[in-house]
Amino acid sequence: MKALRWIAPLVVVVGCGDRVGGRGDDMAAVDGDMADRASGDMSVGTDGSGSVVDLSTNGADSGNDIGGMDRDDMARMPIYKVQSGTYTVSHLVQLSDACGESLSTTGPSPFATVAVFNDGHGGLTLGDLRTPTGAYPQYDPQAYSQGEGNFVDLYHGTTTMATTVRADSAGSCQYGLSRTNVVTVTADNRLDIDFAETQTSHTTGCTPVDVDCTSRYTYTLSK
Repeated sequence: MKALRWIAPLVVVVGCGDRVGGRGDDMAAVDGDMADRASGDMSVGTDGSGSVVDLSTNGADSGNDIGGMDRDDMARMPIYKVQSGTYTVSHLVQLSDACGESLSTTGPSPFATVAVFNDGHGGLTLGDLRTPTGAYPQYDPQAYSQGEGNFVDLYHGTTTMATTVRADSAGSCQYGLSRTNVVTVTADNRLDIDFAETQTSHTTGCTPVDVDCTSRYTYTLSK
């Protein structure tokens, strides 16, 4: 099979909210505005209308090569849809957790769902929007908890975010936060994600840690 180039816009991905009253993300929270946006139904490899493009002929007037791939190869590739909506978290695995996120799909503050928005043109947004003036933890500048990004081909995409977090109204804990979600689409409305978070420049009131740290998890989103 020849090298895969950009062929058609793809899909989606998720978030780790900050835990209020401690630090980190309330990953269980999904803002209402994401739910309003999450009514779309776009497939990987669509023409923007939600209908699947025939990748075996689309964009080719003659010859057997389309976007760097043989038409026969492309015809054999499965095309998955990624619909906007609220996705359930499963297969959550902690690889490292120096930042003390202690993510779990159960318990008092579960990381159980993530909002996914696929704009149908290659753009992907994961998580809930947090702002400098909204509920705590606040983000300045505003950002989606699991970031924004793009699909690079039919199956892969990345979302990123970087902001300063104010964890509580007293302002006792502030720190720099960046996140990266590497997304692989493995079936209709199923995303396998490799998630990494870095925290820096903590003020003295931050708990459970107040030093630079990195956490990494893998998980699956599905609906």
